[in-house]
Amino acid sequence: MKKKLENFIFYYKYHMVALIFVIILAVVLLRDKSGDELDFVIVDDTSCMNLTVAESMMKDFETTQKIKSGSTAFRYKSMYLSQEKYKDISFDIAKISDYEECFTNGSIDMVITTVDRIENTAKQNNAKELKTETLGGTDTKEKKQSESATEETKATISYEAAPLEQVLSKEEMSQYEKYLYYMDNKAVGIIFNKCKKAEEYFGDNYPTGYHYILQVAVGSANDQQVKKFLRYLIGE
Repeated sequence: MKKKLENFIFYYKYHMVALIFVIILAVVLLRDKSGDELDFVIVDDTSCMNLTVAESMMKDFETTQKIKSGSTAFRYKSMYLSQEKYKDISFDIAKISDYEECFTNGSIDMVITTVDRIENTAKQNNAKELKTETLGGTDTKEKKQSESATEETKATISYEAAPLEQVLSKEEMSQYEKYLYYMDNKAVGIIFNKCKKAEEYFGDNYPTGYHYILQVAVGSANDQQVKKFLRYLIGE
């Protein structure tokens, strides 16, 4: 038995060294992965803002709020839609659905968008609701056409945002009043360029006074990190 073991070690020593190396590497990678988990993510839905500047702002947010370094991130929407598993152009709707899910499962906490996108999404939602109401009195062919139109509409909707009343208390709503952006008498976001930190990092180079709007994802409406960032951003 001892001789067999000695022979095994002699003939397979390099294999054993390689196996040990692979195990050590796997352990290291798993540790690194667990340390890179993000607690707070903001996405630029337009993929137009200066990513380097945004990352500097996020690092400052971590430092001033005493948050673990590297636990926050600022990303482009395009980083989600260019995933390798969606190479086929026929999967456009699937890509959007995958992106939308990040706003409901807490993967994405906030999003920077534009007034035009918010208004267009509201119009699309209204149109979709109207089509749904009229489906009852249509035949099978018309229903299929309507369902197809609904899928096309879904592909153009970027995300699900929470009304700020679900995020902020009445006192906080009153405190942030001058920063709020309203749609149909509901506060749906924060006017980004009015905020102190946004001015500090991005200046005042905006197409219009209300061009960029910061919204809260539905899945993070109760996340305390969201409130921390709003306080940091506004500086009050």
